[in-house]
Amino acid sequence: MMDMIYWVSWACLVFTIGMFAASIPSALHVVRKRSTQDVPFLPYVTTNLNNILWCYYGSLIRDSTILLVNLVGSTIQVCCIVVYLYFTTEKRKYSRQAFIAFFSVTVLMVYFKYYDLAPDVLIKQLGLAASSVTIAMYASPLAQLREVINSKSTRSMSFPLSVATFIAASLWTLYGFLLDDLYVMIPNIPGMMTSIIRFCLFFIYRSSDKTIT
Repeated sequence: MMDMIYWVSWACLVFTIGMFAASIPSALHVVRKRSTQDVPFLPYVTTNLNNILWCYYGSLIRDSTILLVNLVGSTIQVCCIVVYLYFTTEKRKYSRQAFIAFFSVTVLMVYFKYYDLAPDVLIKQLGLAASSVTIAMYASPLAQLREVINSKSTRSMSFPLSVATFIAASLWTLYGFLLDDLYVMIPNIPGMMTSIIRFCLFFIYRSSDKTIT
C-alpha cells in the first residue's frame, strides 16, 4: 500500500504541476498580443485561492505532496494574475475581483490561525473550505459553455488542459482514497466530470474546428 501511495503521490505532483503550468501559454498570449481579449480572469483567481488553502491544509496534515504542488501552483497563478492586470483595459474591475478574493482568503486564514480551534476541528473546517474552492476552480471553465455552444466551436477551450485536468483530478481522487481523506477525494470528482463534459464538446464540435489548441 505504501509503495502505491508513493507512486500515486509522484504522479499527482507531476500531472498537477503540468495542469497549473497550462495557464502559462495563455499568459504569454496576453503578453504577445498586449491584450486580455478572450482570456478569462476567473480561473486564475479561483485556482490561486484553491492553492493557498491547500498549502495550509497540506502543512497541517504534514503532506509534502499537497504542500509542494500547491505552492508551485500558487506561484504560477500569481504571475499570471499580475500579467493579466497589467495588460487588461478593465484594470479597476479585475483589480477589485482580485482584491475581494485576496481579502476573503486572508480573513479565512486569520480565522483558522488565531481562532482557538481544536486540531481536528481546524482540519475539518479547512478541508471543507478548500474542497469548496476546488469545486469552484473546476467549475469556472464551464462559464465558456455558452460561448462554445453559441459559436459551435471549441477554439476557446484547451484540449491539452482538459486532458491534464482529467488526469490530475483522477489521480487526486485515487490519492484521497488511498489516504482515506474525503477532503482530498470528493472535490476532485467534479474535476473529472467537468473534463468529461468538455471532451463531449470537443467531440460534438470537432468538425467545426480545423485545429484544437
